[in-house]
Amino acid sequence: MPKGERDREGWLSNFSTELQVCGPGLGVSPATITSVENDYLAYKFMLDTEDFFKAKMHERTQYKDTLFNGAIGTVIATYPASPVLPASPVQVAAGIMHRVENLVQVIKGSTGYTEAIGQALKIIVPGKTPGNLTPLEKTVLKPTGKVVENTSTEIKIKWTKGDTDGVIVYVNAAATTAPAAGAKVDAEAAINWVEYGRYNFSPFVDTRKNAGTQPETRMYKLQFFEKDKPVGVQSDIIKVVAAIY
Repeated sequence: MPKGERDREGWLSNFSTELQVCGPGLGVSPATITSVENDYLAYKFMLDTEDFFKAKMHERTQYKDTLFNGAIGTVIATYPASPVLPASPVQVAAGIMHRVENLVQVIKGSTGYTEAIGQALKIIVPGKTPGNLTPLEKTVLKPTGKVVENTSTEIKIKWTKGDTDGVIVYVNAAATTAPAAGAKVDAEAAINWVEYGRYNFSPFVDTRKNAGTQPETRMYKLQFFEKDKPVGVQSDIIKVVAAIY
């Protein structure tokens, strides 16, 4: 979210508008979509009101100065009229930014989320590193990994940590609970992820031997960490066919 107040208003306006389009497909409820719109309208109202009173204050200061210091014979208008405020929007609770932060995490974790949606909502921050991100921007920070080597002895995955301390590497493990007969299984949700390790420098190197004598599919996910705490969201799944015997 931008730092300038009017820039924040513009960001919230775009976020609210785009959420009305893509929110239902991401599992965002109508009530939440309406709540975001109300948050935007409330914030805009207070900014507009603040500017309105600043303008009226300036007008009254000029009148006061002319009244007291104006030359004899200066034509002066009648006293400034009492200001009339526009109608107030729906009252909302404090914490707009925190509500947006929480919603962004939900959106980024949705199975329907894509980079194009992130760009439309303006929750992707290109060209920035964790060291100069705002708290909101950190919630959507997402690492990318690339397999740069896959041999009979090791798998290398390269990543860029920016100003974070490093990445957490998660790997797929054998499922501990079989799905019920006839149950529909989300392939990704059914994966049993375990933390394999935390690494300060790229690349990550996997030298584990295959369980048997046949190739096996290994899956990895990455997540940044700072001061030993996870930051942002996990990367897309990286799939590799391993043949390390």
